[in-house]
Amino acid sequence: MQLVRMNSLRGFDHLWNAVAADAAANVRAANASWQPAVDIREGKDSYSIALDVPAVEPTDIKVAVHDGVLTISGERPVEKADVDTKVHRAERRVGKFSRSFTLPEDANADAIEATAKSGVLTVRITKRAERQPVAIEVKVS
Repeated sequence: MQLVRMNSLRGFDHLWNAVAADAAANVRAANASWQPAVDIREGKDSYSIALDVPAVEPTDIKVAVHDGVLTISGERPVEKADVDTKVHRAERRVGKFSRSFTLPEDANADAIEATAKSGVLTVRITKRAERQPVAIEVKVS
């Protein structure tokens, strides 16, 4: 019979490493940027982009167009906890966000409206009127 020594701390070491790795992942996630969920729809006369941005003040959101790209950015601030408060779980993403979308050719970049209501930012982009064919009269000289 062979005698096998047992390391009673081996299970504890494994558990401790798992907890430390999970805590490190949570810290990285908390410091990373996030991307709000988005829905994009097309109607007859316009496009609509809706972003879920709960707890983000509308004044903290920027909507800009540059070279045919619509960029929506902002920041959801970190909630400050009291010194005596212990956080057991923090799953909501905080920090800066940015989403960019290439506008279709028929989008009118000069007619974009953004409204915020109930934690949803809606950006409406009107379409340009289609150019109608122009008939050119041929003159006889």
